[in-house]
Amino acid sequence: MFLAIWIDEEEARLFSISDEKMERTHLYASSSLSGPGVVTLPLASEGMYREIALKISLLDKVYLMGPGDSRMHFLDFIHKNFPGHVGCIVANEMVDSPTDAQIANSAMKFLGLTLARKKSRRLF
Repeated sequence: MFLAIWIDEEEARLFSISDEKMERTHLYASSSLSGPGVVTLPLASEGMYREIALKISLLDKVYLMGPGDSRMHFLDFIHKNFPGHVGCIVANEMVDSPTDAQIANSAMKFLGLTLARKKSRRLF
């Protein structure tokens, strides 16, 4: 199974891809910390990172996408806390704000697959 991940500091969109189907999961970072001057990125994202790491442990390949700093925070977390998962990440690409369709399309292109489309009927 293959997982495409788009991640930033507030959310992650995961696309699990197998021979039979593609499923999307949307995760959000949450934190009880708030207020002026509070930097919440590492703490808020840690729970989201852990949840993604648990999904990675069940997979063969991971295609990681996202803005530069967000991807790097996630990769640092994986290196420090789940070093056995590092080898599963087979691609790492900077992508700012794609739509779900663009994420899915990028993952399918990476895999060398095309999305099945209905054939149009010929009228003659």
